[in-house]
Amino acid sequence: MSREVVAQIDPTDEARAAADEESGTAAQPPVAAPMESMAEEEVAGESPADVPPPETAAEALPAGPLPTFATPSNLLVAVGANETISVLTDEGWREEVQITTDGNTSLGACNTSGAAFFDAAGRPWVGCSNLTISEDSGATWNEVDIPVQFIIERTVIDPYNRIWVLEMNTIRIVDPDTRRVIDTFQASDVTGEDGFPTAALAFDVEAGLAWLGGLNTQGSDLISVSLDGEAWETYGDLSDLGAEDYETPGALLVTQDGDLLIFTGKDIYTLEDNKLVSQLSQDQLFELSAVYDAIETPDGTVWIAAVGGLYEWDWENLVKYGIAHGLPSETINDLTLDSEGQIWIATNYGVAYGTQELGVISFAQPGYSGLRDSRIVAVAAMGAPTLPAEEPELLATVRGRLVLDGAPVANTNVQLCGEPGSDFFQETPCEDQIFASLTVTNANGEFVFEDVPIGTLGLAAFQPDVGWEADLLRNVAVPQAGAEYNLGDISLEP
Repeated sequence: MSREVVAQIDPTDEARAAADEESGTAAQPPVAAPMESMAEEEVAGESPADVPPPETAAEALPAGPLPTFATPSNLLVAVGANETISVLTDEGWREEVQITTDGNTSLGACNTSGAAFFDAAGRPWVGCSNLTISEDSGATWNEVDIPVQFIIERTVIDPYNRIWVLEMNTIRIVDPDTRRVIDTFQASDVTGEDGFPTAALAFDVEAGLAWLGGLNTQGSDLISVSLDGEAWETYGDLSDLGAEDYETPGALLVTQDGDLLIFTGKDIYTLEDNKLVSQLSQDQLFELSAVYDAIETPDGTVWIAAVGGLYEWDWENLVKYGIAHGLPSETINDLTLDSEGQIWIATNYGVAYGTQELGVISFAQPGYSGLRDSRIVAVAAMGAPTLPAEEPELLATVRGRLVLDGAPVANTNVQLCGEPGSDFFQETPCEDQIFASLTVTNANGEFVFEDVPIGTLGLAAFQPDVGWEADLLRNVAVPQAGAEYNLGDISLEP
């Protein structure tokens, strides 16, 4: 099957487009349509016996975007950075979640590529560097063994119920019913470049386009492709479109009105006539820092997940929500809406939810809920889940010993913080964090923390004659409730 490779946009292209428009021959945007007949790629592993494989990709797809499926179940899926899946049902948090991937129990790298979504049949999927599916409401998860050349960078389901699996230089489209790859795109074949941007993927059904964005050292930071997979267009770096040299897309969103929003660490842009148009006022620039996700509620309000907090934007006002408003963390990794319009928020210290007005926020805190990790990188909701009033405690014990030049450091403060990190800028390491535990070393330099919530935490120490170390000593992984973790000797820098 032939595919059109469209050259990168430059000023001469704009001039030609203007001339075409004046003469009445301007190209029309591609119409959203199912992918045409294409070779099907066999996927290793079993596919459902009662679902015959499609002969063509078109047979695997409906004539148009699928409506939201109806289901009597309420389900929340939260993906942890430590390769964990937490599942909330109407009966509460699942005590056991079994994961099987190629004979192992690993999801792969979830900290950078974690994703969660439901397909049109209501089955939950989790994509890390492995792609897994559950067919029993999240109790067991099994790997879908698709061919991967390097590592899965991002996994997204489109309005046609097709799963896009992005690697650095390859995109595969997977049919969730047959678990088969129904098309494969190599960057060099379809764009003439060596790689794809993989930070964000958004779909514009009305225009018939998918948009890819992100830092791309091997090609364009922004690419569009028609939903039939035929026409690809590259836009170069964002600086080629009018942004600063350091700006790259962190998130993309196609609004209900058909506007493509491009979120960078500095600004929010629309794309008009192949030029970026800033949507923030001068005093709002740089407010967002790094952006990970964005969603739109039915009233047209845009909610933005960023390192500095959760932001509400109505195309004029940019309002920040943080710990003072009830969030468990101000690092927001992912957002989703449930069927009642509640916003579920994946943070670096648990899961929160609230109304569109965010008048009330409740959250599941690591260690005192059924969450099996502290840093939640992705979240998906089916129906309208609710957090239980009483939640199980998942706590452990952490101990270790501080030494300086081989000698024990006695009677000094040691602090365990809810969120890991490399440095801090407050007076103490855990300031403004939901979980902070402080203890003092004994005469032999030993310390112990009890009732530690499971997850990934940060450890810091007060060094005599220096003060609190500017850098956290280390990240501490506490994956199993009821266990004791001995960190051994931890050396302070002289």
